[in-house]
Parts: sequence; C-alpha cells; structure tokens
Amino acid sequence: MAKREINYGDLAVVKEPPTRDIEPQTQAEPDPDDLSGPVKDTEYLKDIAQSVLLYISPEAHKQLLMYSVEQSSHRNRVRVHDCLIEALEMWFEVKGLPGPVRAKERVKTGQGTRRR
Repeated sequence: MAKREINYGDLAVVKEPPTRDIEPQTQAEPDPDDLSGPVKDTEYLKDIAQSVLLYISPEAHKQLLMYSVEQSSHRNRVRVHDCLIEALEMWFEVKGLPGPVRAKERVKTGQGTRRR
C-alpha cells in the first residue's frame, strides 16, 4: 500500500510569512433563544467560595486532627476546616476586618435526619 504524501501546509519554516487575503470573520449576533440564562445559585461550596491553599507543618496538622477528634462526639463531628475557619473568624474580629469569613453556613442536622 502506497503512503500518501504529507502536506505540512503552514508548518513550513520560511523567512517571510505567506501573503493571504484573509477576510475578518464577522460574528453574527446570537439569537436570544441561544443565550444562556442567568447564572443559577448552586448548593455547591466550590461554586460560591474562594479556595485558599495553606501550608502548615505536619506536626501542626497532626495537632489539629487530634483536637478535632477530641472535640467531636458521636453525633457532632468537628472538622479541621471548621477549626481553621473559627480561628480565621477570631483573627478578623481582632483586626477589625468586616465581612463573613465562612462562605456558606454549616447545615445543622436535626435529630432524626440523616446526612448524605
């Protein structure tokens, strides 16, 4: 079977660019039916919050984990994230910075309801 000849087209290295008559493409106005609707509020934290990367020592992380386990109970789990948010909220208070720190209030499960 014979191989086809490869056409490199514009990939050839030349000192002068080839001259072409390129007409600028005009974009047609999109139909109102094609436009997407307003941005919907979602329930996902990643859609409404700004993520921040924090580097801490492994020992500090271990201490945070141990503290969160000590503070947790069978029905009330304390997460490291919540401990860090509370610390940041206290820092905001001390510095007099306005605004909420927590992007979305915690969902408190009532007795008899299950978390997913």
